[in-house]
Amino acid sequence: MKTTTYIPRWSSALTKSLALFTLFFALTLPVLGQHSIVESPESKSFIGIGVSTTGYYLPGKPKYEYMAGVTPFLTIHYGYSLSKRATIQAGLGYGANESSHYTTRYVSADEIYEVHAIQNLRAVVVPVTLKFTPLNPHRKLQLYANATLAPTVGRIKASATESIEGSSLELYNEETSAFNMVATGGLTLNYKMTSRLEGFVDGMLFYKNLHSRGTLHNQKPMSVGIGLNYRLK
Repeated sequence: MKTTTYIPRWSSALTKSLALFTLFFALTLPVLGQHSIVESPESKSFIGIGVSTTGYYLPGKPKYEYMAGVTPFLTIHYGYSLSKRATIQAGLGYGANESSHYTTRYVSADEIYEVHAIQNLRAVVVPVTLKFTPLNPHRKLQLYANATLAPTVGRIKASATESIEGSSLELYNEETSAFNMVATGGLTLNYKMTSRLEGFVDGMLFYKNLHSRGTLHNQKPMSVGIGLNYRLK
């Protein structure tokens, strides 16, 4: 029996571009980051937008045999400064994807049994992130450790057809809900452009599916992201 499984690939071109930007950001700004800035009274609340290559798998029913996933490249978030060194934020992202899976088995020299399955996904991700730095909080360029818990809720439209000797049979064609919980961790490089505007670069070092099954349970995709935060009045 020969089986070909589709596993989502989270935009390799975008990942490489963001990785290069991260390297440039890290190499060109450290000198500026050594200087402290004078803090003026400011709001503890901020809003932001980010672009990321983080993917989220969505497990469907056991009969689907494989999991596909979405990558909500663009997310928005609202955050709050718990202290000078710690912030918490809640985000919102939307992703969609269509994936295919083929399973084939050679019955005889001129006879092949094949199953073709398709999943069409739509999902909303709500990442809640805590960031903390033990370093001097008044530096323009700051390094944070980040930890995120991201519930993912979506709908899967799934269908599968088996075929042999030129005839085919529909196995299922349905729509169902799906849920997953993903935990991630990594580092954030934050640069304060003005008293209200900040830029950041995220790098993921840890990824864990908390509500999944099968081989994808231990998948550890790496990702990077960039974005902006705007401090409210």
